[in-house]
Amino acid sequence: MNILLDGLPVEIAGIPIYTDFRNMIQFELLVADPDVPDRMRVPFALNLLYKQPIRDLQKAVDGLLWFHRCGEEPAVSGTPGRTGKSERAYDFDVDAADIYAAFMQTYGIDLNDADLHWWKFHALFMGLPENCKIVKIMGYRTNDLSKLKGDEKRHYQKLKDMYRLRPLHIERLPLAAQEQAVKDQVAARFAAAEKWAANAKAI
Repeated sequence: MNILLDGLPVEIAGIPIYTDFRNMIQFELLVADPDVPDRMRVPFALNLLYKQPIRDLQKAVDGLLWFHRCGEEPAVSGTPGRTGKSERAYDFDVDAADIYAAFMQTYGIDLNDADLHWWKFHALFMGLPENCKIVKIMGYRTNDLSKLKGDEKRHYQKLKDMYRLRPLHIERLPLAAQEQAVKDQVAARFAAAEKWAANAKAI
């Protein structure tokens, strides 16, 4: 997908989706939240994207991750802000105020009122200039200190420790342990949708 040439996706596998950037922010927060039971993560996540249920669970999850990645290939282990051993670059909860301020400062966009497709938001987020506080913080978190020495290394290590985030593994939703529970959830949604359709025809 080329954001300059192709229309932004509004459906996946023929199923209409919620494209608002807030839904994918909620998705990242959902994955990071230790209080959400593992068996509920996938159903909650799918509800944030799809307006209708998809019978093929794996296809639904793959579509969700593809949309979240903005059509890019899966992140290689160690990519900042994604998965792997490198530090996460940002967190939409911890950094909410700084991200809001950066969009106002750079683009004049009030994110409280904005109507932005996730892919547009993501492109603007990744394009924030270095003079924004959030970009500086992201730099501290992902800075490779291996080539630094002495006071300079201690200085940046202190900043890195100050802004460090918990690991986040978006690409590894717990499918295996909860597949049957998720299938039951999907089946229930289908039954409800079919009942609604039948009632609508009867009116």
